[in-house]
Parts: sequence; C-alpha cells; structure tokens
Amino acid sequence: MHRALVNRPRLLLADEPTGNLDSTTGRHIVDIILDLRDQYGITASSVQAKRQLNDAIEFPGGVVALPGLVGFLALRSLAGNDSQWDEEPRCQILMVARLRQHVRRLLGAFGLFLTLLVVTTAARRQVVLTFHKNATYPQEYVLLYGLISVAVLALFYVSATMAIDRRCERLLDRYAPIPDPGAEDISTPLKRRQDLSALLGLGASWQNSFQNGIVVFAPLLTALIGTALPK
Repeated sequence: MHRALVNRPRLLLADEPTGNLDSTTGRHIVDIILDLRDQYGITASSVQAKRQLNDAIEFPGGVVALPGLVGFLALRSLAGNDSQWDEEPRCQILMVARLRQHVRRLLGAFGLFLTLLVVTTAARRQVVLTFHKNATYPQEYVLLYGLISVAVLALFYVSATMAIDRRCERLLDRYAPIPDPGAEDISTPLKRRQDLSALLGLGASWQNSFQNGIVVFAPLLTALIGTALPK
C-alpha cells in the first residue's frame, strides 16, 4: 500500500485491501484511504466495500432463514412419524388442524422474510448504481435472488404439505373407508367420507391455493418490480 502511494497517484485502485484483515484493522485501512482522498485529492476505488455490504446482508439473512427451513422439516417429520399418531381419533384430527395452521403461519413468516431480503437486494442495487455511475450491478442478480427464494420456499412448503396430506389420506381410509360398490347403501358412508375429508383439509379451496401461491411467488414478483425501477 505504501508503494502504491509513494508517488501520490491521482487514481488508486484497491483490490480487496482489507480481505485478510480483521474488522478493526480493516476499518482503519479504509479510514486511511479516505483521509488520503480528502487530503491529496486521490480518487480511490475498492471492490471490498461492495463485498462487505453483500456479506452484511446475505450472511445474517441465511442465518435467520435457517430456522424457517428447520421448521418446515420438523412439521414434515411429525406428519410422517407413525409413533406420534397413536392418540384417539379426535386428537388425531386436532393434530392435523394444528399442523396445517403451523404450516400456514410458517409460510407467511418465511415468505415475508425472503421478500424483505429481495427488497433489500434491489434497494442495494439502486444505491450502488446511484452513487457509482460506472458500477456494474446486473439486474439478473436480483432476479436470481428472487428465483432462488421462490424455489427454496416452494420446495419446503410443498414437502411439508404433501406429508400432511399423506397422513390425512391414511386417517381417511382408516375412519371412513370407501364403501363396497355392491352395498345397498353407499350414500351414507360416502357422505361420512366427504365430511371427514373436508374436516381434514383435503382438497383445499382455490382461494387458499391462490393465497398460498401469492405468498410463495412474492419474492420473485418483488424482484421483477425491483429490477423494473429506473436507475
């Protein structure tokens, strides 16, 4: 660094000047560069600032997102574990209702968090392009972030929901089996099966499916809106 500054250049290009330093020493080096800029009029450009900004947002985001993924996996495991379903029929139906409720809550919270991450990424891109006219920050980066968020959210949500649906189908076959077509009265058992199916939440309405789809695709929609904003 001293060799780069000994002739007092007009332009200083710093390639990760704090890459191998701790945070305290790194901030000290950055302060020195800024002081030289103000004192001698040196134009300084560093790639480390953007990388630090990426790490400051993406690393905490990944850490906070981890409990959401663990929550989906826990619900999936609970729905598929036979040892947890030895209770009486009423308790089993209540367990299904609670599982579906927890999945909806987790989907909403996790979807909101991923959407906020995409909003932060889009806002960061706007800030970089506003204050650094020659900076390159392709909009595909924001779109990729939104696409990955949708894929992760959909994967874990669908996995948990399918496990709950399989459990509901087993309960339905146990407590309201399909009647013999040759029986004299099949309307009563069919009505019982239909009522129990509705109680277990099988065959969700299109309104619920639409609402869940909006939550799942919210990060990608936000990314599309963010990239459409003028620079």
